[in-house]
Formats: sequence, C-alpha cells, structure tokens
Amino acid sequence: MPTGRMVTPAPETVRVRASPPRHARTWFAALVLSAAANVALPHQAAAHGARLPLALWGTFRPAAARCQRILARAIEQCITQAVQVRVTCYNAALGGQRCSIVNPDAAVRAIRAQAQDAVDAACSELGAIEIGFLGVLEVQTDLTNACTRAEQAAASILYAPVRDPLGHPDLACLQSTANQTVRELRAGLGEWRDAFDRIASGSTPASAKMHLVTRAEQRITRHTAAAAREWDKRCGAGVLATSYGMDATTLATQIVDTMRCAAGSAYVQQTVNCDPPL
Repeated sequence: MPTGRMVTPAPETVRVRASPPRHARTWFAALVLSAAANVALPHQAAAHGARLPLALWGTFRPAAARCQRILARAIEQCITQAVQVRVTCYNAALGGQRCSIVNPDAAVRAIRAQAQDAVDAACSELGAIEIGFLGVLEVQTDLTNACTRAEQAAASILYAPVRDPLGHPDLACLQSTANQTVRELRAGLGEWRDAFDRIASGSTPASAKMHLVTRAEQRITRHTAAAAREWDKRCGAGVLATSYGMDATTLATQIVDTMRCAAGSAYVQQTVNCDPPL
C-alpha cells in the first residue's frame, strides 16, 4: 500500500554558488571516494524469481501488466533523476563551486522513496508474482538495487578517473560528457521500456518479441554511437582517453551495459539482463 510520502522530484537543473577552491577539491574527492567505495558489483544478482525465456515472458493480465509498466517507469525515473543529482553536484565541484543541493544523498533517497511509492500503489502480491517476482518486497528490492547500482556506476565511470578537479584542462569536456550521459540513459531506458511494455501487455508472437527487443537494442546502439562521435568532436582527439583512461566507444559501451542491467531488473526474462551465467 502507498506510504503517503509526498516527495518532490529533484530538479534537473540547479544553480550553484561559488566555494573556496580548496573546499571544492576536498568535497569533490570525498564524493568520488564515496562513489568508488559504494559502487555495487556490476553483475550482482537481482532478487527475483527464475527468469523466463523471452518467448514465454509477457502477455500478462491487465493488473499485472500495469504493475510491470509502473515498475519499469519507476526504475527509469529513479535512475535518471538520481544520476542527474550526482552530475549536477559533481559538475559544480569540477568548476570549483558547491552544489546548491544541500544534501544530495537525501535528495536521492527522496527520489527512491517516490519510485517505491509508485510501485506500492500499482502492484499487488499476485501481480508481482505474475510478472516474475517473489512478491512486492522483491519488486521493491530490485527497484532500489537497480537505481543504486546505476547511479553509482555512472558516478564511478564519469568522475572517479578525475584526480584533481581544479584547473582541469578538459573541464568543459568532462561536464558536457556527464550531461550527455544523463540524456543517453533516459533515451536508452525509454527504448527498453517501449519494447518490453508492448510484450507485457499484448498477445505478441515469440518471433515478434525478439524483433521488438532487437530493434530496441539497435536503436540504443545508434544513440550511444552518435553520442560517442559527439564526445570525440566536442572534446578533441585523445581528451577522453586522457581524462577517463578509455576512448569514447568504450565509455559508450559501459553506459549501454548500465542500461542493460537496469532493464534486467525491471523485466524478469533471460534475453536482456546482466545476471552472472548459471
């Protein structure tokens, strides 16, 4: 049942105020260390029932299909909003400023709580079981884990390699790459959601299910390939390799992997996930 929490989503754009450089350096280092220390294992198993082959997954009854749709949207919004909070504050620190979100950890917790409330309102025990979970508790566990892992993975990918934020020669590149990553996460997760929501709700033949998933994957690949080209164009040759220790294509691949893990948390099927092999 809904908890009744009234939560305002974190804004996507916030103003920052100047801060003494040494404070910005210390604060940024603390943020990066926190992300690196707490990032979950990328292939940590999710809490759910056994995954079904894609051919057998979907065509749920209306109440269960609605639960599935709300869960997927809640995971997508939780991830993109939480990553936006981190990017806003990390980018401020990169510019020698302090984020005006006084407590970003609390803001992220509020985002997760809002996502949990949405799922509580939409999913019954029977609906959760029908879509492949052991119950509503496992739905909530997967939602929280998916949001946390994606948020921490993005922070680790985008900021952990930056040792000293102040006076960084590629400041504009780092900030714009992080902002573009949020947009790519939103677009990619939306592609997975469009495909799987159709399979969840409709009487889709097995061959058509694979077609929908393959088409979504192709679109995500095109999105991220275009982003990688834009990163190279905006940042200049070699800048990403110098700043991140990887080229634009590798960075894009890591972002795609993050999306794939999130989709696997939302949809209990065998085709799109990052569970360890049995």
